[in-house]
Amino acid sequence: MAGVIKIYGIAFITLIVIFFSFEYQKKIMITNDLEESVKTTQSSVIMDSLNLGDLRVNNQFTINKQKTIENWIERFNLNRDLNLNYVIEVVDLSENPPAIAINVKAYTERNLSKESLSFKYSNIVVIDKWGNIWK
Repeated sequence: MAGVIKIYGIAFITLIVIFFSFEYQKKIMITNDLEESVKTTQSSVIMDSLNLGDLRVNNQFTINKQKTIENWIERFNLNRDLNLNYVIEVVDLSENPPAIAINVKAYTERNLSKESLSFKYSNIVVIDKWGNIWK
């Protein structure tokens, strides 16, 4: 009888460890996905939104605020995880020098445990006067 209890105990503990490892893996995947989506989106959008006419005429890097926000939302929708819900907050957007500061909160209610998973990521991208991108 004691041998059967050991076997069931080991099986039960194994199931608990597997359950927690799935939860931990999902948290890691969500944070990595959120970070990469925001970084990729911001870097590509700020480069695409540069006003090349102003660069040639005035030798300055500038962007259009409205065009940049529209491009950011469009690109983020292509890069995002469809299983997550997002809250996007544009903290600041500077035309000269080009800079974008954004907070993105991702959350999901679909997980194995009863609590909802929520993660927040903030990123700032700036292009200096020499054309270097600072993240």
